[in-house]
Amino acid sequence: MMRLPMALLLLMLAGCSKDVAHEDAAYLEMILKELKVDGSAEDTIAFFKKYDHDLQIYSNCEMAVAEKITPCANGYRSTGIIKLPSSDPEHGAGVARIYLRLDSEGVLKDQFHDLYYEKLDNRS
Repeated sequence: MMRLPMALLLLMLAGCSKDVAHEDAAYLEMILKELKVDGSAEDTIAFFKKYDHDLQIYSNCEMAVAEKITPCANGYRSTGIIKLPSSDPEHGAGVARIYLRLDSEGVLKDQFHDLYYEKLDNRS
């Protein structure tokens, strides 16, 4: 009689545990709603600072870190890093790399991202 409740509990736990990458992707999708396309460079920098990453924006005109945003016909770019909440022994620590494209005035035009895991990306 005791086996049935134990079996049900194990099945529930197995069904409730999600894949680490799916959990991290859901977390990232939730916070990326705050990163507004058509937002200013200052808004974009503030978003990454909120998640403990100092974003450096590169000028495509000077091919260097932009000290301040000034008109640049070729626009700007950057890659932001956000630590993910997962702590899976098999995958290791996870981070999201968010690739940013900003226009000639430093306005965010689009972004895309990838998830990276310490142990998966450093296999020998």
